[in-house]
Amino acid sequence: MFNLESFCGELWSQIEINTLGDYKICCLANYAKDYGMAHDDNGKVMNVLTHSFNDALNGKWQRAVRLNDVNNNNAWHDICACCREREAATGGSPMHPHASRRQSMERRNPSTLPVNPDNFTQTDMDAQGYVPWNPTTLDIRFGNLCNQSCVQCGPHNSTQWYEEAVGYSKSKEVRWGFGKQHFRLERDQHNRLHIPNEVKWWESPVWWEKFEALLPTLEHIYLTGGEPMIVPAHDEMLDRIIASGYAKNIYLDYDTNLSVINDKLAQRWNHFKHVEIAGSMDAAYEPFNLIRTGNWEVFKRNVQRIKEYEADGIVKLHRLTSCAQISTSHTLFETEDWVGEQGIPFQVKFIDYPLMHNLASLPRAAKEELVEYYSSRNTDAVNTVRNWLINHMDSDNIPAAREYIKFMDYLDSTRNTNWRSVLPGTWTLLNKYVV
Repeated sequence: MFNLESFCGELWSQIEINTLGDYKICCLANYAKDYGMAHDDNGKVMNVLTHSFNDALNGKWQRAVRLNDVNNNNAWHDICACCREREAATGGSPMHPHASRRQSMERRNPSTLPVNPDNFTQTDMDAQGYVPWNPTTLDIRFGNLCNQSCVQCGPHNSTQWYEEAVGYSKSKEVRWGFGKQHFRLERDQHNRLHIPNEVKWWESPVWWEKFEALLPTLEHIYLTGGEPMIVPAHDEMLDRIIASGYAKNIYLDYDTNLSVINDKLAQRWNHFKHVEIAGSMDAAYEPFNLIRTGNWEVFKRNVQRIKEYEADGIVKLHRLTSCAQISTSHTLFETEDWVGEQGIPFQVKFIDYPLMHNLASLPRAAKEELVEYYSSRNTDAVNTVRNWLINHMDSDNIPAAREYIKFMDYLDSTRNTNWRSVLPGTWTLLNKYVV
Protein backbone atom coordinates (compact mmCIF):
# COMPACT_ATOMS: atom_id res chain seq x y z
CA MET A 1 0.00 0.00 0.00
CA PHE A 2 1.22 3.51 -0.79
CA ASN A 3 2.04 6.25 1.64
CA LEU A 4 -0.62 8.57 0.23
CA GLU A 5 0.19 11.43 2.58
CA SER A 6 3.89 11.69 1.76
CA PHE A 7 4.14 9.84 -1.55
CA CYS A 8 6.25 11.86 -4.00
CA GLY A 9 5.95 11.02 -7.67
CA GLU A 10 9.13 12.96 -8.44
CA LEU A 11 11.25 10.26 -6.80
CA TRP A 12 9.95 7.89 -9.43
CA SER A 13 10.37 10.11 -12.47
CA GLN A 14 12.74 13.03 -11.82
CA ILE A 15 16.45 13.66 -11.31
CA GLU A 16 18.29 16.88 -10.49
CA ILE A 17 21.52 17.88 -12.24
CA ASN A 18 23.36 20.42 -10.11
CA THR A 19 25.75 23.15 -11.24
CA LEU A 20 28.65 20.68 -11.35
CA GLY A 21 26.78 18.13 -13.45
CA ASP A 22 26.29 15.81 -10.48
CA TYR A 23 22.99 14.00 -10.03
CA LYS A 24 20.92 14.65 -6.93
CA ILE A 25 17.65 13.28 -5.61
CA CYS A 26 15.94 16.67 -5.31
CA CYS A 27 16.85 20.35 -5.01
CA LEU A 28 15.32 20.41 -1.51
CA ALA A 29 17.13 17.36 -0.12
CA ASN A 30 19.54 19.37 2.02
CA TYR A 31 18.94 17.61 5.34
CA ALA A 32 21.16 14.63 4.55
CA LYS A 33 24.89 14.84 5.24
CA ASP A 34 25.60 14.28 1.55
CA TYR A 35 22.87 16.69 0.40
CA GLY A 36 20.97 13.89 -1.28
CA MET A 37 23.60 13.29 -3.95
CA ALA A 38 23.08 10.24 -6.15
CA HIS A 39 25.75 7.59 -5.47
CA ASP A 40 26.59 4.46 -7.37
CA ASP A 41 27.24 1.09 -5.70
CA ASN A 42 30.86 2.09 -5.07
CA GLY A 43 29.85 5.23 -3.21
CA LYS A 44 30.91 7.54 -6.07
CA VAL A 45 28.81 10.63 -6.79
CA MET A 46 27.19 10.10 -10.16
CA ASN A 47 27.70 12.70 -12.88
CA VAL A 48 26.09 13.30 -16.29
CA LEU A 49 29.41 12.57 -18.00
CA THR A 50 29.99 9.23 -16.26
CA HIS A 51 26.56 7.77 -15.48
CA SER A 52 23.26 7.33 -17.30
CA PHE A 53 19.94 8.89 -16.35
CA ASN A 54 18.70 5.47 -15.30
CA ASP A 55 21.76 5.03 -13.07
CA ALA A 56 20.88 8.32 -11.38
CA LEU A 57 17.23 7.40 -10.92
CA ASN A 58 18.46 4.30 -9.09
CA GLY A 59 20.86 6.07 -6.73
CA LYS A 60 20.94 5.27 -3.03
CA TRP A 61 18.52 7.98 -1.95
CA GLN A 62 16.10 7.48 -4.82
CA ARG A 63 15.74 3.80 -3.99
CA ALA A 64 15.48 4.45 -0.27
CA VAL A 65 12.62 6.92 -0.62
CA ARG A 66 10.74 4.75 -3.12
CA LEU A 67 10.96 1.79 -0.76
CA ASN A 68 9.83 4.03 2.07
CA ASP A 69 6.80 5.03 0.00
CA VAL A 70 5.87 1.39 -0.33
CA ASN A 71 6.76 -0.04 3.06
CA ASN A 72 6.17 2.74 5.60
CA ASN A 73 2.67 3.98 5.03
CA ASN A 74 2.12 7.55 6.28
CA ALA A 75 5.79 7.93 7.32
CA TRP A 76 8.01 10.60 5.82
CA HIS A 77 11.56 9.77 4.89
CA ASP A 78 13.97 12.04 6.80
CA ILE A 79 15.54 13.38 3.62
CA CYS A 80 12.14 14.82 2.68
CA ALA A 81 12.02 17.11 5.74
CA CYS A 82 11.72 20.28 3.64
CA CYS A 83 8.37 19.26 2.15
CA ARG A 84 7.26 17.74 5.44
CA GLU A 85 7.86 21.01 7.28
CA ARG A 86 6.19 23.11 4.59
CA GLU A 87 3.10 20.91 4.68
CA ALA A 88 3.02 21.18 8.46
CA ALA A 89 2.94 24.97 8.01
CA THR A 90 0.25 24.95 5.29
CA GLY A 91 -1.99 22.29 6.80
CA GLY A 92 -1.07 19.76 4.14
CA SER A 93 -3.59 20.73 1.45
CA PRO A 94 -2.22 20.19 -2.08
CA MET A 95 -4.41 23.11 -3.23
CA HIS A 96 -2.80 25.56 -0.81
CA PRO A 97 -1.01 28.36 -2.76
CA HIS A 98 2.12 27.68 -0.69
CA ALA A 99 1.96 23.90 -1.07
CA SER A 100 5.14 21.85 -0.98
CA ARG A 101 7.15 21.10 -4.10
CA ARG A 102 5.82 17.54 -4.37
CA GLN A 103 2.23 18.72 -4.04
CA SER A 104 2.73 21.63 -6.42
CA MET A 105 4.14 19.42 -9.17
CA GLU A 106 1.39 16.84 -8.82
CA ARG A 107 -1.24 19.57 -9.00
CA ARG A 108 0.26 21.66 -11.81
CA ASN A 109 1.28 18.95 -14.25
CA PRO A 110 0.28 15.45 -13.18
CA SER A 111 1.06 13.95 -16.59
CA THR A 112 4.81 14.30 -15.88
CA LEU A 113 4.44 11.83 -13.01
CA PRO A 114 3.92 8.47 -14.70
CA VAL A 115 3.97 6.61 -11.38
CA ASN A 116 1.33 7.45 -8.80
CA PRO A 117 -0.56 5.72 -6.00
CA ASP A 118 -3.10 4.39 -8.48
CA ASN A 119 -0.74 2.61 -10.86
CA PHE A 120 2.16 1.55 -8.66
CA THR A 121 1.17 -2.11 -8.70
CA GLN A 122 1.72 -2.14 -12.46
CA THR A 123 5.34 -0.86 -12.30
CA ASP A 124 8.50 -2.92 -12.51
CA MET A 125 10.32 -1.78 -9.36
CA ASP A 126 12.21 -4.66 -7.80
CA ALA A 127 12.63 -5.52 -4.11
CA GLN A 128 15.72 -3.26 -3.79
CA GLY A 129 13.93 -0.25 -5.27
CA TYR A 130 15.49 -0.37 -8.73
CA VAL A 131 13.37 0.72 -11.71
CA PRO A 132 14.08 0.10 -15.43
CA TRP A 133 12.87 3.39 -16.91
CA ASN A 134 14.40 6.84 -17.46
CA PRO A 135 13.20 10.05 -15.83
CA THR A 136 10.48 12.04 -17.56
CA THR A 137 11.47 15.19 -15.66
CA LEU A 138 14.89 16.86 -15.49
CA ASP A 139 15.88 19.56 -12.98
CA ILE A 140 18.84 21.33 -14.63
CA ARG A 141 21.37 23.94 -13.53
CA PHE A 142 23.77 24.85 -16.32
CA GLY A 143 26.55 25.96 -13.99
CA ASN A 144 26.61 28.84 -11.51
CA LEU A 145 26.85 31.78 -13.93
CA CYS A 146 24.71 34.56 -12.47
CA ASN A 147 24.33 38.34 -12.65
CA GLN A 148 23.19 38.83 -9.05
CA SER A 149 24.64 38.04 -5.63
CA CYS A 150 21.68 37.61 -3.29
CA VAL A 151 22.66 37.89 0.36
CA GLN A 152 21.47 34.34 1.13
CA CYS A 153 23.36 32.79 -1.80
CA GLY A 154 27.05 31.98 -2.31
CA PRO A 155 29.70 30.90 -4.83
CA HIS A 156 28.10 27.49 -5.35
CA ASN A 157 25.15 29.14 -7.16
CA SER A 158 26.50 32.52 -8.27
CA THR A 159 29.76 33.57 -9.91
CA GLN A 160 29.04 37.09 -8.61
CA TRP A 161 29.78 35.84 -5.12
CA TYR A 162 33.41 34.84 -5.72
CA GLU A 163 35.22 37.96 -4.53
CA GLU A 164 33.04 38.56 -1.48
CA ALA A 165 33.17 34.91 -0.45
CA VAL A 166 36.96 35.08 -0.40
CA GLY A 167 36.95 38.49 1.29
CA TYR A 168 34.58 37.44 4.06
CA SER A 169 36.47 34.23 4.77
CA LYS A 170 39.76 36.18 4.89
CA SER A 171 41.37 33.29 3.08
CA LYS A 172 43.23 32.96 -0.21
CA GLU A 173 40.67 30.39 -1.28
CA VAL A 174 37.12 29.38 -0.47
CA ARG A 175 35.98 25.78 -0.27
CA TRP A 176 32.45 24.45 -0.45
CA GLY A 177 30.93 21.11 -1.20
CA PHE A 178 27.96 19.04 -2.30
CA GLY A 179 28.13 15.88 -0.24
CA LYS A 180 31.53 14.20 -0.70
CA GLN A 181 32.52 16.54 -3.52
CA HIS A 182 34.48 19.64 -2.47
CA PHE A 183 35.61 22.55 -4.60
CA ARG A 184 37.57 25.72 -4.14
CA LEU A 185 38.20 29.10 -5.68
CA GLU A 186 41.69 30.12 -6.72
CA ARG A 187 43.14 33.10 -8.58
CA ASP A 188 44.39 32.67 -12.13
CA GLN A 189 47.29 34.49 -13.79
CA HIS A 190 45.05 37.53 -14.23
CA ASN A 191 44.14 37.53 -10.51
CA ARG A 192 40.56 36.49 -11.29
CA LEU A 193 38.90 33.91 -9.07
CA HIS A 194 37.83 30.68 -10.71
CA ILE A 195 37.22 27.01 -9.95
CA PRO A 196 40.47 25.25 -10.91
CA ASN A 197 40.00 22.39 -13.36
CA GLU A 198 36.29 23.17 -13.65
CA VAL A 199 34.53 20.75 -15.98
CA LYS A 200 31.95 22.58 -18.06
CA TRP A 201 29.85 19.49 -18.55
CA TRP A 202 27.22 21.36 -20.58
CA GLU A 203 29.79 21.87 -23.34
CA SER A 204 30.52 18.15 -23.66
CA PRO A 205 29.08 16.14 -26.56
CA VAL A 206 28.60 13.31 -24.04
CA TRP A 207 25.98 15.39 -22.23
CA TRP A 208 24.18 16.48 -25.37
CA GLU A 209 24.07 12.94 -26.77
CA LYS A 210 22.48 11.67 -23.55
CA PHE A 211 20.07 14.58 -23.42
CA GLU A 212 18.89 14.23 -27.01
CA ALA A 213 18.42 10.48 -26.59
CA LEU A 214 16.05 11.23 -23.69
CA LEU A 215 13.88 13.69 -25.63
CA PRO A 216 11.32 11.18 -27.02
CA THR A 217 10.09 10.44 -23.47
CA LEU A 218 10.96 13.72 -21.73
CA GLU A 219 7.91 15.70 -20.58
CA HIS A 220 9.14 18.38 -18.18
CA ILE A 221 12.30 20.44 -17.61
CA TYR A 222 12.81 22.61 -14.54
CA LEU A 223 15.50 25.26 -15.00
CA THR A 224 17.26 27.45 -12.47
CA GLY A 225 20.86 28.37 -11.80
CA GLY A 226 22.80 30.53 -11.49
CA GLU A 227 20.50 32.54 -13.72
CA PRO A 228 19.19 30.30 -16.51
CA MET A 229 18.34 33.13 -18.91
CA ILE A 230 21.97 34.29 -19.30
CA VAL A 231 23.59 30.88 -19.81
CA PRO A 232 24.43 30.04 -23.46
CA ALA A 233 23.73 26.34 -22.81
CA HIS A 234 20.12 27.21 -22.01
CA ASP A 235 19.57 28.72 -25.46
CA GLU A 236 21.38 25.79 -27.07
CA MET A 237 19.12 23.38 -25.21
CA LEU A 238 15.99 25.14 -26.45
CA ASP A 239 17.30 25.13 -30.02
CA ARG A 240 18.16 21.43 -29.90
CA ILE A 241 14.73 20.53 -28.54
CA ILE A 242 12.99 22.63 -31.20
CA ALA A 243 15.11 21.05 -33.96
CA SER A 244 14.25 17.56 -32.66
CA GLY A 245 10.52 18.13 -33.12
CA TYR A 246 9.74 17.20 -29.51
CA ALA A 247 9.28 20.74 -28.14
CA LYS A 248 5.49 20.48 -28.47
CA ASN A 249 5.55 17.62 -25.92
CA ILE A 250 7.70 19.36 -23.30
CA TYR A 251 6.70 21.68 -20.50
CA LEU A 252 9.34 24.21 -19.37
CA ASP A 253 9.40 25.42 -15.78
CA TYR A 254 11.70 28.27 -14.63
CA ASP A 255 12.93 29.88 -11.45
CA THR A 256 14.53 33.12 -12.65
CA ASN A 257 15.47 36.54 -11.31
CA LEU A 258 13.69 38.10 -14.33
CA SER A 259 16.66 40.33 -15.08
CA VAL A 260 17.02 39.20 -18.71
CA ILE A 261 13.82 38.70 -20.70
CA ASN A 262 13.60 39.36 -24.43
CA ASP A 263 11.53 38.67 -27.52
CA LYS A 264 14.03 36.16 -28.90
CA LEU A 265 13.44 33.95 -25.84
CA ALA A 266 9.69 34.31 -26.21
CA GLN A 267 9.87 33.21 -29.84
CA ARG A 268 11.62 30.01 -28.74
CA TRP A 269 9.10 29.40 -25.97
CA ASN A 270 6.21 29.45 -28.42
CA HIS A 271 7.42 26.10 -29.79
CA PHE A 272 6.82 24.35 -26.45
CA LYS A 273 3.78 22.73 -24.90
CA HIS A 274 3.72 25.14 -21.97
CA VAL A 275 6.14 27.50 -20.21
CA GLU A 276 5.69 28.46 -16.56
CA ILE A 277 7.87 31.14 -15.01
CA ALA A 278 8.43 31.82 -11.33
CA GLY A 279 10.09 35.16 -10.63
CA SER A 280 12.36 35.30 -7.59
CA MET A 281 12.07 38.64 -5.81
CA ASP A 282 12.35 38.10 -2.01
CA ALA A 283 11.28 41.69 -1.33
CA ALA A 284 9.99 44.80 -3.08
CA TYR A 285 11.32 48.34 -3.53
CA GLU A 286 14.65 49.20 -1.85
CA PRO A 287 14.89 45.92 0.10
CA PHE A 288 14.77 44.11 -3.27
CA ASN A 289 17.87 45.99 -4.42
CA LEU A 290 19.70 45.27 -1.18
CA ILE A 291 18.84 41.59 -0.81
CA ARG A 292 19.18 40.58 -4.46
CA THR A 293 21.64 43.22 -5.77
CA GLY A 294 19.18 43.61 -8.60
CA ASN A 295 17.43 46.59 -10.16
CA TRP A 296 13.87 47.02 -8.94
CA GLU A 297 12.81 49.05 -12.01
CA VAL A 298 14.14 46.36 -14.37
CA PHE A 299 12.34 43.66 -12.38
CA LYS A 300 9.02 45.53 -12.56
CA ARG A 301 9.44 46.12 -16.29
CA ASN A 302 10.16 42.46 -16.99
CA VAL A 303 7.17 41.34 -14.94
CA GLN A 304 5.01 43.35 -17.31
CA ARG A 305 6.84 41.95 -20.34
CA ILE A 306 6.15 38.38 -19.26
CA LYS A 307 2.50 39.25 -18.73
CA GLU A 308 2.40 40.52 -22.32
CA TYR A 309 3.83 37.21 -23.55
CA GLU A 310 0.94 35.40 -21.86
CA ALA A 311 -1.36 36.53 -24.67
CA ASP A 312 -0.15 33.66 -26.88
CA GLY A 313 -1.38 31.09 -24.35
CA ILE A 314 1.98 29.29 -23.99
CA VAL A 315 3.86 31.38 -21.44
CA LYS A 316 2.54 32.02 -17.94
CA LEU A 317 4.04 33.97 -15.06
CA HIS A 318 2.55 31.59 -12.56
CA ARG A 319 4.00 33.11 -9.38
CA LEU A 320 6.42 35.53 -7.78
CA THR A 321 8.35 34.14 -4.84
CA SER A 322 10.03 35.34 -1.68
CA CYS A 323 12.51 33.41 0.41
CA ALA A 324 11.46 33.71 4.06
CA GLN A 325 14.68 34.52 5.88
CA ILE A 326 16.00 36.88 8.51
CA SER A 327 16.43 39.65 5.91
CA THR A 328 12.73 39.47 4.96
CA SER A 329 11.39 39.25 8.51
CA HIS A 330 9.61 42.60 8.19
CA THR A 331 9.26 43.07 4.43
CA LEU A 332 6.65 40.36 3.79
CA PHE A 333 3.59 42.60 4.04
CA GLU A 334 4.71 45.19 1.48
CA THR A 335 6.01 42.46 -0.85
CA GLU A 336 2.72 40.59 -0.71
CA ASP A 337 0.80 43.83 -1.30
CA TRP A 338 2.83 44.72 -4.38
CA VAL A 339 2.47 41.24 -5.89
CA GLY A 340 -1.25 41.32 -5.22
CA GLU A 341 -1.55 44.61 -7.10
CA GLN A 342 -0.06 42.89 -10.16
CA GLY A 343 -2.66 40.12 -10.04
CA ILE A 344 0.02 37.42 -9.80
CA PRO A 345 0.05 34.50 -7.31
CA PHE A 346 2.57 34.90 -4.49
CA GLN A 347 4.50 32.12 -2.77
CA VAL A 348 6.96 32.00 0.11
CA LYS A 349 9.84 29.57 0.37
CA PHE A 350 12.13 29.01 3.35
CA ILE A 351 15.89 29.37 3.61
CA ASP A 352 17.44 26.38 5.39
CA TYR A 353 21.13 27.12 4.82
CA PRO A 354 23.28 29.01 5.54
CA LEU A 355 21.97 28.90 9.11
CA MET A 356 22.70 32.59 9.63
CA HIS A 357 19.83 33.38 7.23
CA ASN A 358 17.41 30.78 8.62
CA LEU A 359 14.55 32.27 10.64
CA ALA A 360 14.72 29.24 12.93
CA SER A 361 18.11 30.49 14.16
CA LEU A 362 16.45 33.41 15.93
CA PRO A 363 15.96 33.07 19.70
CA ARG A 364 12.54 32.01 20.91
CA ALA A 365 11.60 35.49 22.14
CA ALA A 366 12.34 36.98 18.70
CA LYS A 367 10.24 34.33 17.01
CA GLU A 368 7.41 34.93 19.44
CA GLU A 369 7.49 38.63 18.59
CA LEU A 370 7.42 37.79 14.88
CA VAL A 371 4.48 35.43 15.38
CA GLU A 372 2.58 38.22 17.10
CA TYR A 373 3.52 40.63 14.32
CA TYR A 374 2.34 38.21 11.61
CA SER A 375 -0.89 37.58 13.50
CA SER A 376 -2.04 41.07 12.47
CA ARG A 377 -2.59 39.85 8.91
CA ASN A 378 -4.64 36.84 7.81
CA THR A 379 -3.36 35.74 4.39
CA ASP A 380 -2.09 32.41 3.13
CA ALA A 381 1.49 33.68 2.79
CA VAL A 382 1.67 35.28 6.22
CA ASN A 383 -0.05 32.36 7.93
CA THR A 384 2.38 29.94 6.30
CA VAL A 385 5.39 31.83 7.70
CA ARG A 386 3.73 32.26 11.08
CA ASN A 387 2.93 28.54 11.35
CA TRP A 388 6.45 27.65 10.24
CA LEU A 389 7.88 29.83 13.02
CA ILE A 390 5.60 28.22 15.59
CA ASN A 391 6.77 24.78 14.43
CA HIS A 392 10.43 25.88 14.83
CA MET A 393 10.06 27.76 18.08
CA ASP A 394 12.58 25.63 19.98
CA SER A 395 15.33 25.29 17.36
CA ASP A 396 17.33 28.49 17.79
CA ASN A 397 20.98 29.01 16.87
CA ILE A 398 22.13 32.25 18.49
CA PRO A 399 25.71 32.12 17.13
CA ALA A 400 24.30 31.85 13.61
CA ALA A 401 21.98 34.82 14.21
CA ARG A 402 24.95 36.86 15.44
CA GLU A 403 26.91 35.79 12.40
CA TYR A 404 24.15 37.30 10.26
CA ILE A 405 24.88 40.74 11.72
CA LYS A 406 28.61 40.38 11.12
CA PHE A 407 27.98 39.12 7.61
CA MET A 408 25.58 41.90 6.63
CA ASP A 409 28.00 44.49 8.01
CA TYR A 410 30.69 43.02 5.76
CA LEU A 411 28.40 43.26 2.73
CA ASP A 412 27.68 46.89 3.60
CA SER A 413 31.41 47.55 3.45
CA THR A 414 31.79 46.00 -0.02
CA ARG A 415 28.48 47.05 -1.59
CA ASN A 416 28.17 50.56 -0.16
CA THR A 417 24.80 49.68 1.39
CA ASN A 418 23.24 50.15 4.82
CA TRP A 419 21.21 47.13 5.75
CA ARG A 420 20.13 48.55 9.11
CA SER A 421 18.51 51.48 7.31
CA VAL A 422 16.93 49.43 4.52
CA LEU A 423 15.74 46.63 6.83
CA PRO A 424 14.89 48.53 10.03
CA GLY A 425 12.46 45.92 11.31
CA THR A 426 15.07 43.18 11.05
CA TRP A 427 17.73 45.29 12.74
CA THR A 428 15.40 46.32 15.59
CA LEU A 429 14.52 42.68 16.22
CA LEU A 430 18.15 41.55 16.21
CA ASN A 431 19.30 44.47 18.34
CA LYS A 432 16.66 43.60 20.91
CA TYR A 433 17.20 39.84 21.13
CA VAL A 434 20.57 38.90 19.61
CA VAL A 435 23.12 41.70 20.06
